[in-house]
Amino acid sequence: MDKIYKAGAREYGIPISQLTSKKLLVVEDNLALLKLLESILREVGYETVVATTGIEAIEMISHNKFDLAVIDYGLPDALGTEIAVRFQTLNPGAKILFITGKSDQLTRALITSDKILMTWQVLEKPFLASVFIVRIEQMLSNKLHI
Repeated sequence: MDKIYKAGAREYGIPISQLTSKKLLVVEDNLALLKLLESILREVGYETVVATTGIEAIEMISHNKFDLAVIDYGLPDALGTEIAVRFQTLNPGAKILFITGKSDQLTRALITSDKILMTWQVLEKPFLASVFIVRIEQMLSNKLHI
């Protein structure tokens, strides 16, 4: 699998060595998906910290510096945007990738309404692991082409 992700990054001109030294936060309440995303990110070489609730995420954000956060938009105890605002306050310049099963236009408009497109992005569930990794690599390298 690692070769597939690295090949995808090379296709977009993203040097893997510059990306895998990054620290990522993953916030997802679905434990099976959380473990899968954590496994994929660690396999590629990212340092990964996980949280299952908004409260846990805020605690992790308060004690760590991150380059990017993957945040489930619809957590039971918080909206992903609330976590994202706190995340970027404590991690200026860091990127946010929202993952959501809500594919309606309103959700997309709400998430991207007042944020720079290169800072907050949306990936709709379900998604392929390779698409997930390439999107993260593009965001971290500032080579996102939409």
